[in-house]
Amino acid sequence: MLTAFSVFPVLVPWAVWSLEPQGWRRTAIALLGVLGTIVGGVFLARLLLYGGHATSGGEYIHYTVGGGSVIGLTFAYVAATCLPMLLSGERALVAYGCANALAVALLSYLTAAGFASIWCFWAAITSFLIAMYLRRSVSPVVSDAVAAR
Repeated sequence: MLTAFSVFPVLVPWAVWSLEPQGWRRTAIALLGVLGTIVGGVFLARLLLYGGHATSGGEYIHYTVGGGSVIGLTFAYVAATCLPMLLSGERALVAYGCANALAVALLSYLTAAGFASIWCFWAAITSFLIAMYLRRSVSPVVSDAVAAR
């Protein structure tokens, strides 16, 4: 829960931001990075102060974070983790961002209670695909980082 709720909303927008050259896209993604950092911080505080719970929901795990309603945080979380790829100048990331947005809509429609559980599975796939993309990317940022090793 700590990784899914507190790390992922911070990591995703800043990872996409690191691939963007200077310009309006990078600025917009940075704002989403700030949003994700705030969301991750709030979830972290709630997890530390109130705890989290996981119960069986049948085909999924039902996660809850203490401290009250998380509906607003959930919308901010989705914005911070989905919009950066849609705003990217990299075609592959935009295409994946579209698939990601479709997955969020489908998961929300299928099960609101199991959304976090199924989203975690989707996030694992996302993490793998982003790692593969970074390994194959010809982006100057990635090339410079690899050359520095």
